[in-house]
Amino acid sequence: MTIYRAKNFIEEYRIKALACDINELTGRTGRPDLTRHAITQIADRYTFSKESRIADIGCGDASFLRLASERGVDGHCGRLVGILPTKEEIDRVRDHLLSNGHRDGRIAIELGMLEATNLPDAYFDIVVSNSTFHYLGGVENARNSLVELCRILKPGGKIFIGELQSVHEMAGKDYGDSIVKWLVWVLKNQGARAFFRRLRQLAPAVLGSEPFITSPKNHFHMLPKDFVGLMESCGFSDMRYFPHQEIDATGGEYVSSTRWDFMACKTSVPSS
Repeated sequence: MTIYRAKNFIEEYRIKALACDINELTGRTGRPDLTRHAITQIADRYTFSKESRIADIGCGDASFLRLASERGVDGHCGRLVGILPTKEEIDRVRDHLLSNGHRDGRIAIELGMLEATNLPDAYFDIVVSNSTFHYLGGVENARNSLVELCRILKPGGKIFIGELQSVHEMAGKDYGDSIVKWLVWVLKNQGARAFFRRLRQLAPAVLGSEPFITSPKNHFHMLPKDFVGLMESCGFSDMRYFPHQEIDATGGEYVSSTRWDFMACKTSVPSS
């Protein structure tokens, strides 16, 4: 049995790097279709060139960077850089890229975090950070992260921050770290189909060596209008935000009631 209780989100993703399915690094267990849908929506909002310099902070399995490469970005003429917080994730994603034909180093995967990317000043045309901000500890961490992302963008550079939670999505989910209580909650609130899907997810950990993780529940959330104000104080303008578009298990699209996407440009030095 390989069931883990993660103390924090960094530890959670360090363990997820051990999973057979690399899609675990996207945070969308068993739903690679959600990842494809999310990255396509982002890519469709931008025009890429051969020389584009793009950074994906919290890049998961590097799906977005691979899509940018497919759409014409040359990592030698420009830059395609993914940032991950643990060596285990980096090793796994680098191996995944090599095994899928990315053998020429055009996509770089490096060590860093939202608040400290270790990337150069005013270098990137586009910075993406999707489904990452809810892992931050609070408003001050969010501000520090926005200042850091502003620092690495060129003047006029564009930023996309996706799937910021506007409410605490774990509220009312009182199962804690109990797997049995979690399964009961899924059955009562999401139905039999979701229940059996979660059982299939759990079985490889109970019967074999596939990791199953009980995750921290302290997700950061912020109302969109408040996050816009925070972004503006950190050097961004030309703000746009809109509900995140999701898909269900059959591929049908719907608008999220709790998650929001943000687009902006770097135009100034962050205020103190």
